[in-house]
Amino acid sequence: MVVFMESSSGIPDPQIASERSEWITATQVQDLILYEDALEATASGQEVLQLFQDKPLLPGILIVVAGKFGGMIPRQRFYEHITSFPHSIDIFSQRSIRAVLEFFQEDILCIEGTTSILEASQLSLQRPSHRIYEPIVVKIQAEAGTRFQLLDVHQLLLAQSKIHERIARELHETRNGLHCLNRELEARVQHRTEQLQAFNAQLREEIERRHHLQEKLHAIAYFDPLTRLPNQTLLKEWLEDCLRRSQGQTTCCALMVMDCDHFRVVNESLGHARGDELLVAIAQRLQSHLRSQDLLCRVGEDEFVVVSDQVRDPQEIYDLAKALQTIWALPFRLGSQEVFMTASMGIVFSSGDSTVAEMLRDADTAMYAAKAEKRGSIQVFEPAMHQRAQARLQMETDLRRGLDRGEFRVFYQPIIHLHSGTVAGFEALVRWQHPEQGLLSPAQFITAAEENGLIIPLGYWILQEATQQWQRWRDQFRIPLRMSVNLSVRQLLQTDLVHQTEQILAGIPRQDLVFELTESIFLENSQNLFDLLHALDTFKVQLCLDDFGTGYSCLSYLKKLPIHNLKIDRSFITDIIENPQSTGIVQTFITLADTLGMTVTAEGVETVAQAALLKKMGCNYGQGYLFARPLSAAAAEELLAAQTHWEL
Repeated sequence: MVVFMESSSGIPDPQIASERSEWITATQVQDLILYEDALEATASGQEVLQLFQDKPLLPGILIVVAGKFGGMIPRQRFYEHITSFPHSIDIFSQRSIRAVLEFFQEDILCIEGTTSILEASQLSLQRPSHRIYEPIVVKIQAEAGTRFQLLDVHQLLLAQSKIHERIARELHETRNGLHCLNRELEARVQHRTEQLQAFNAQLREEIERRHHLQEKLHAIAYFDPLTRLPNQTLLKEWLEDCLRRSQGQTTCCALMVMDCDHFRVVNESLGHARGDELLVAIAQRLQSHLRSQDLLCRVGEDEFVVVSDQVRDPQEIYDLAKALQTIWALPFRLGSQEVFMTASMGIVFSSGDSTVAEMLRDADTAMYAAKAEKRGSIQVFEPAMHQRAQARLQMETDLRRGLDRGEFRVFYQPIIHLHSGTVAGFEALVRWQHPEQGLLSPAQFITAAEENGLIIPLGYWILQEATQQWQRWRDQFRIPLRMSVNLSVRQLLQTDLVHQTEQILAGIPRQDLVFELTESIFLENSQNLFDLLHALDTFKVQLCLDDFGTGYSCLSYLKKLPIHNLKIDRSFITDIIENPQSTGIVQTFITLADTLGMTVTAEGVETVAQAALLKKMGCNYGQGYLFARPLSAAAAEELLAAQTHWEL
């Protein structure tokens, strides 16, 4: 007999019904693992036996009669039946399922798939004790039609193990009538409880593991792994909160950006490991001197930021910056080495409509202004700084476009041999024909080109353009001419400079090409740079030290490096007639150059008297407005064609 049970609104006991958890009532038996193994009623008993042998966990087999559900053979009752008398297995295996189906149809429980697990458990318990662990037939309604599957009661018991205490109480209340069944069920429930406890222990471990993982992810997302300080992400969130709190208040937020000066030198000389040690030491020292309302963050390789909340007087932040500079200047010990550092600092204060992005931008702008003024200084942001930064950005953009559009021009200023009064050569000077600002001198754009690296392609173009023009003049006028081209330190640091020069000078006498260098090359103190200068000397290119006497000259370098010409800066020539000190300094330069086997060029010569005195002092060459301003290629060609001669 198949008993079909309809799902009801709850279990009979109202107290238990009121205690049921929401998740229990919402879970249906069709959500559990169901078995749909089925055989036609015409199949033999041997097929039933074989299917149970092949699937040891199969709780039962569905029987189909004429394509419809016809019953079910439970595994346990099946084995009880075929072992009830001798030779029953052989007899059963030869008969069809239909002949023996009636032995298995008693008390088959069939429920709807939407029946809740708790209710299904109650229905299962209502069966006779010897049928209580037989599988349950589950009827599932679907668009394709009704289908039947089997539910293992053990799965059902596992699903309702969270309410085992209530089940235990119910079994205890009915123990007088179901004593034997209760003991067996309690043992099973205890087993399931132990399984659940083990599962819960695993679940707790998983929750702890996930919690630990979340903490690690939080640390990765919001903190610098080296110094353990908040990173830029946390900085932005903190600053956003500070700005929100300061709105409508008499206090403000302050942002201080601190950048280590020459930190790269530590990495290059002591190694990155020591550099990391230094950053950790800086972070610890700064942290120990900050106030409770200050947040210290690391936002770049060697850049730290302090956010100060509820600032009433800007002077207190400036005083804090001075104090941090003082402790920053104390020596840091890295192993057996002492390292001294300075920091350039930029400070910005919030206004009523400040945003996080604006404050970060303005603090950086102030910090770079401090670096530009003097390393280790402090600058408070002013709107003019932002305007200059915008102008610098626009300049860089225009420079890139100018290179692409061919807006640059090379002008040529003659260099005169003072003893003969004839043109000895030219210095190639770049000009920029800006589409909006007109003709710009190098002083207006060369610094920006060096900062953003555009000096490399621009310098290569100048060298190429100047040497081509130089060769045309040599071929046209058949006279020896020198061509001087300025090189920046960044160009000299290019390892392929010699190769580029060799390509450009193919077929041109190299000894008449002069590379003019500024004294700032001595600041680099780089062996690679010095090796390159010697390589250029081997290549027969002349080297001239430009603006001599105004920079960082080291006389020992004059002896070690292959310098061929000293160009005396115009500041010494301007008052050489009136100022005996200038006269003495220039005479010293000329004597020094003569002793070292170098020639001398004086720039900024504007009067005949200056030229005559320089000639008398033994200066080889002169350059300045007395002879000519920087000329276009056409004007310089006219000067050569006229064979101009200056009487000095």
